[in-house]
Amino acid sequence: MKKKVIELIEEGKETEVVDFKLQFYAKECKSDLIKDIVSFANSCIEEDKYIIFGFDNKENQFRDINDEKIEDISNYVQLINEYVEPFIDFTLDIFNYKNTHMAYICIRKTNLNRPYIIKKEFSRKGTVVLRRGEIYIRKNANNFIASRVDLDTIYETRKQIKLNPEDTFYKLTLKNGIERKCLWGIRTGIINNTNFNFSINCGKLFIKTKMNKIVVEILY
Repeated sequence: MKKKVIELIEEGKETEVVDFKLQFYAKECKSDLIKDIVSFANSCIEEDKYIIFGFDNKENQFRDINDEKIEDISNYVQLINEYVEPFIDFTLDIFNYKNTHMAYICIRKTNLNRPYIIKKEFSRKGTVVLRRGEIYIRKNANNFIASRVDLDTIYETRKQIKLNPEDTFYKLTLKNGIERKCLWGIRTGIINNTNFNFSINCGKLFIKTKMNKIVVEILY
């Protein structure tokens, strides 16, 4: 995970999966922490999302973070659980890079129970800054209130069962006594974003080349 954070720092671009900040959230700005985590969690991009502290990508400037502003992660977990539903899985870590004391929050790609909603009003200095029922989402490098189209996209992804096959074949030799059988295989991962269980009873592999198309029955 730290290796990925360093790669993002070296790329230096804020996107739908990364945000850079010079300092960690001040105690009086916890609503910003909530909004950022919710926005990233509602993004349908199936990658871990990162908020990285100690770097300004516009000025290419590094600065040591103030450790005194960072509480134990259990306090932030409790904060998110109090103001957001359903629960969002995230981690917090501190590290050193280029002689700079830095930190990051990782919002895990396993957060698939979208949309994540503000469930309780949050006020700061007498002003309501987060309202019950609001849904935030990350687009490009900014946070927005989710639109109807955003919600349609979120609910559509919850209906999907996705196959992620590897792009390389491997050789497999099966032995049964003196009998030997040589097969070719390909591994695939399955992501079930629905609330339903399913079983796979059969399958076909479609192989397309420049010359022709081949259809092969899947044995195992």
